[in-house]
Amino acid sequence: MSKEYSNEQNQVFIENIEEYRSLIDGESPKETERITKQYAKILMKSILLLSDRNIEGDGVAQRLVYFDNLLAGVEFPYQYYLDGTYEKYFGKMPRRNGSKNPNKWNTIHQKSREKKYRQNIRPN
Repeated sequence: MSKEYSNEQNQVFIENIEEYRSLIDGESPKETERITKQYAKILMKSILLLSDRNIEGDGVAQRLVYFDNLLAGVEFPYQYYLDGTYEKYFGKMPRRNGSKNPNKWNTIHQKSREKKYRQNIRPN
């Protein structure tokens, strides 16, 4: 299990979200994923606070997507948001165009939450 992100680490995502959003604006889902992963690697190399995160995995990249959705106020029918971040950050930094559509990269984390949600709503 991965360790929780600190408030200071979360702040890095907030401080970089506008630049990240400008990079992915208008891109396809596949290109959004590529850009997100590339941008995450840059953040991990340039910001000491993120240097201890999973360099080989996509944890920082998925966290970028999470914060993009969270800060934009994207609603999901299933519990996608993590305790301690929803109330603090939800909808606090809308996108420039006001869109509340989910980030185009549907991350593994998001897919697993959706799968659990769908299993729980099926009648027995």
